[in-house]
Amino acid sequence: MRIRNALFWALLAPALAMNSDKYVVHKSKFDPSRQMRVKSHPEGAVCDGGVASHSGWADLGNHHMFFWYYESRSAAPDAPVMVWFTGGPGGSSQASALVENGDCKFDRDSQKPTRNPYGWTEEFHMVYIDQPVGVGFSYLDHGNTPSTTDEAAPDVVGFLRLFAESFPHLAKNPLHLAGESYGGRWIPVFGDWVNQYNKVVAEEQRIPLASLIAISAWSHPMVQLPTTYDVACWPFKGYPPALNDTTCTAMAAEYESCKTLLDACDSSQDGIMCGEAAKLCHKGILDYLYTQKVNKYDRRMVCPAPSQCYPIMDEMEAWMNTEAIFEDLLDITNQTSGKKGSYQFMDSQTYLNLVASGDLVVNSLKHIETILQDRVVPVLYTASDADMMVNIKGVGEALDNMRWHGRPFFKNAPFEELPFKTSAGHAGGRVKKSEKLWYAELAEAGHMAPYDQPAGTLELMKIWLAGINHGLVGLRKDDKQSFLGADL
Repeated sequence: MRIRNALFWALLAPALAMNSDKYVVHKSKFDPSRQMRVKSHPEGAVCDGGVASHSGWADLGNHHMFFWYYESRSAAPDAPVMVWFTGGPGGSSQASALVENGDCKFDRDSQKPTRNPYGWTEEFHMVYIDQPVGVGFSYLDHGNTPSTTDEAAPDVVGFLRLFAESFPHLAKNPLHLAGESYGGRWIPVFGDWVNQYNKVVAEEQRIPLASLIAISAWSHPMVQLPTTYDVACWPFKGYPPALNDTTCTAMAAEYESCKTLLDACDSSQDGIMCGEAAKLCHKGILDYLYTQKVNKYDRRMVCPAPSQCYPIMDEMEAWMNTEAIFEDLLDITNQTSGKKGSYQFMDSQTYLNLVASGDLVVNSLKHIETILQDRVVPVLYTASDADMMVNIKGVGEALDNMRWHGRPFFKNAPFEELPFKTSAGHAGGRVKKSEKLWYAELAEAGHMAPYDQPAGTLELMKIWLAGINHGLVGLRKDDKQSFLGADL
């Protein structure tokens, strides 16, 4: 890694020598009106023992998308790149970087990040972007923020092209798009956009999309929403019911109205209809979970109040707003011309916009079906046994019923035990696979699986990469070969 880093810094040296504490501007050779501003941080800048990193903005006309890229700990010149999308909708990906799978993880005792031994930089160059614009440190000069995922998608494709131009040594490395929670909406749509983009551009401009990874993925509300009642009101996976009888009775009474509007949304794809479905189902089903002290994202936890389950998020946010980070390291005020006065890990306006537009309840698996039909890009989905919001039952049923050529193989594929343990030493979960599609059920984990099971989720990423690199992703059940039993 030292040799690779030395070469990279040598390439940047002329620009950095003139202005080492400022942002370097990389103009796009394909579109001179677009550019990327990059500030490079040496090893240890974010946490002791941390890798070198680079932060900045992709300037896409009126939109300015913030990113923070952490170099891989791997010495391999072709180490893959992962671009990470936090859900919400409206969540900043910097929260995932500092609380879940980043190179540096926020430590509650010291109130600052420390080296994460299970950071996904073990395998990937990790790029965390704040999107849609308006979220985190991303901003726009004027106008409205995107209110649907399709409105946000062009900025993502534009970012990926600018990133490849600004970091040319990574331009041909395998690229993985990964996301969590509402990332189950982002990843299918963005993946489909990239897939279609690659079909119409010259080879030089193609994005080397290697896989899509959806963690605790909200992808098919028509199937997933009703299952929240099933898993919250009845014993599930060894857990007792999380809600009382009164709440469950009220929840059940709202179900039929919710389902009717969801079906109408799905058949019409009408924004107004989908918006009404999102509002009614949110009030009729999700709000029952939102008002409980039992954590909707991890039923093993009882919180002081419904919004106080993860105090680490507020503490991480406070650290990001310290002068040492906000101004000295990132120069936020100057770079955003004062448009970002503070860092917030959740942008409530973006959330409200996507609920109002109906984006919250749109079936995203239609995009996965299209991708799988092309037989090019493999897809990994996961769900966790303690998560009620995006639960195992809903994700499994949604994937089983996708319409694509591999459906019968996937639906009937047997589950295999994952070859790692939970932090408590129990079985880590199970996985089933078919041509280009794997689905892993993670044990003793909630919605933020990398937070709950850091070692296990990193191991799953290693298994996924090994499967791709050794040609085992794409094998059908009748090939009688298991990635778990293969010599990788």
